[in-house]
Amino acid sequence: MAHNFHVRLGAALITAVFLTGCATTDSGHDEKEEHGTQTQNPFEAMGKNLPQGKPVSYSKLAVGTCSNYWGEVTASQQIGTVDCTDPHLLEIVSKIVLKGDAKSPYPGQQELVNQTRTACEPTLEPVVAAARGTRIALYLMAYDKQSWAEGNRTGYCAVAYSSPTAGKVQQ
Repeated sequence: MAHNFHVRLGAALITAVFLTGCATTDSGHDEKEEHGTQTQNPFEAMGKNLPQGKPVSYSKLAVGTCSNYWGEVTASQQIGTVDCTDPHLLEIVSKIVLKGDAKSPYPGQQELVNQTRTACEPTLEPVVAAARGTRIALYLMAYDKQSWAEGNRTGYCAVAYSSPTAGKVQQ
C-alpha cells in the first residue's frame, strides 16, 4: 500500500513540475491579493531596469518585435519596443485576427482568452517546448467591450522569457 502511495505522489509531483514548465500567461494582469493590493509581478520587476524602447502603436506591432513592456494593454496604447539584440522580456512570434465583423457582439473576456489561446497554440507550442522552463506562452490581447465595438480583432502570440534574453527566438 505504501508503494502505491509513493507512486501516486511521484506522478503528482512530475505532473506539477511539467505543468509549471508549460505555464501559460493568459494576460499581463497582475494577480490581486485578498486585500485589493497588487502583488509584485516578477516580469514587471525584471523589466524596471531594462530600456523601455521606442513607442509603437499596438496595432503596428509585428512578428519579431521585442519588448520589455509588461502589463495590461489597450488597443489605443503605445508599447515600447527594443532591438532584439538587447536584453528583452518578450518577443512577438505571430499575429492573429479573431473572427467577427464590427457588428459581432462582444463575446466576453473568457471566450476571447479561449479563442486567442486556440489561435496561438500551433505557433507557440513548438517554440515554448524547445526551451521548456525558460520560455512561457504569452497572449497580448487588447480586447474590451469598447475596442471590440470599434472593430479591434487583433491579438499577438508572444514568448516571454524567465529572465531578460538577448537575441531572437525565430530566425
